[in-house]
Amino acid sequence: MKKLILVILFMFVLTLSGCQYLPGGNSDISSMELIGEAIMTVEINSSFEDPGIYARDKSGTPNGYVIIGEVEISTLGSYLITYRQYHDSKDKDIYIEITRVVRVVDTTPPVIEITGDAVNMKVGESYVEPGFNVSDNSLEDLVATINVTFDETSPPGRYFVYYRAEDSSGNFTVETRSVFIQE
Repeated sequence: MKKLILVILFMFVLTLSGCQYLPGGNSDISSMELIGEAIMTVEINSSFEDPGIYARDKSGTPNGYVIIGEVEISTLGSYLITYRQYHDSKDKDIYIEITRVVRVVDTTPPVIEITGDAVNMKVGESYVEPGFNVSDNSLEDLVATINVTFDETSPPGRYFVYYRAEDSSGNFTVETRSVFIQE
């Protein structure tokens, strides 16, 4: 949290240091306002539509602006989008700008799809895994760890196979398969 506050403070100071205003209120630029939040959070590999800004000159007429920066929706991280409005088309040194932070995060756990249903086997038989698939919204290649709670010497009863998958953001899923050992 402290890191995010420092980043925002740094961006604010950086934004102000690059701005030049005309003295005496003679600027044709009077206002810029973000539409939506200044800090937005989107899920990795989802869609992001920039809500933009309201930019008006001193008479209230809508004004054009330039967008600097882009969001890489397929890569985790924080991205800056800067909206810049110039005083006029000839003087690119005099402008105002406003900045938005877009955080691309992964809060969704992986998905484990178990192939088939419960497994029935006899005492003394070896367990044969019917199969499973692991997927994640981050598109990472994930591998599940498997924990088998029985072996060939286990007595008749109900046992379980546990599948666990975790992505690089620490989101994890656990799925279970029942195994019935019979005489």
